Amino acid sequence: MIAIASDKFKGTLSSLRAGSAISHGLGELNGQKIVVVAMADGGEGTAEALGARVAANKYYEYTAADSTLTAYIPSCGENLPWQPLVCRRDIPLRQRTSREVGAAIRHAAESGAYSRIDIGIGGTLTADGGLGMLEGMGYVIERDADGLPVSIKQPTLLADFYRKSLRGLADVCAPLYTESGLSAMSFISQKGADDKDREWCAALFRRLRQIFPGRDTHGGAGGGIGFALESIVGCSVISGAPVILEKALTGLTPRLIITGEGRLDAQTSGGKTVAAVCAYASRRGIPAVIFCGSTADGVSFDNVFPCVSEGSPLPSDPYTALLKTAEAARPYIENLL
Repeated sequence: MIAIASDKFKGTLSSLRAGSAISHGLGELNGQKIVVVAMADGGEGTAEALGARVAANKYYEYTAADSTLTAYIPSCGENLPWQPLVCRRDIPLRQRTSREVGAAIRHAAESGAYSRIDIGIGGTLTADGGLGMLEGMGYVIERDADGLPVSIKQPTLLADFYRKSLRGLADVCAPLYTESGLSAMSFISQKGADDKDREWCAALFRRLRQIFPGRDTHGGAGGGIGFALESIVGCSVISGAPVILEKALTGLTPRLIITGEGRLDAQTSGGKTVAAVCAYASRRGIPAVIFCGSTADGVSFDNVFPCVSEGSPLPSDPYTALLKTAEAARPYIENLL
């Protein structure tokens, strides 16, 4: 059988919609059954990929592989009532806060219903270093005259539970701040940052790294939410895509796996869905195929099929464009089986 585990094509196609287009375009492939599964990386679409349901109108919950009831709290993009307060474009980036994410985490923790709480870290429109989230969780932050943190005090009652029971599912593997290379600063332009935002975020991120100079593997995820969880709370933060992929493919043994995303670029290799799927296929010695809207120069993956060439206008009907691209790729893919 063939598994299609595509990420969303941001702003155009959901994971399942993209998978449907690819499946219909490929049709019959040497008599192989094609199975389309929902896929995500900790950002938008993760709740669906986990099979989660809304709980208390504040977060989601799902049954984990070990049969425990787990809360899932997305940092953005899953249509919960409080999320418009986090996903704001009407105010400068430096004024946005992740506080409501923290309030949802605290509510789930205080409910006593969950032995683990997963936090999806991705797709955010905030870049506050996760400080708003920490305040929502009950942390007390002292700031200097410039508004930069001086000290952060943990809550008396919940700190131990947070450290042991929270798990971040990050959509990218990148530090909070670095002078060069992928970091939280790499993503602030797509959040609508202006020059003052860039100056503020750089100062904030540098200050946080000074106060908490330790481990920072996923600190750049979610505008610093990954850093707050990993380096300040001290809980586990891992790449979300491999966790979600393992759940999506439970009970399936594909001979070939197909994935995709809207654009392959430098961020793709930093823990995104496509990279996770290719790594999964490589470990099992099976071929992987990638469909995408377009590819940036210098991106290196095998078996890539873009809908348009770099620099060309995006198609007005992404579903049909993806379907037609899959039709054209069919003979090549048949040779991989």
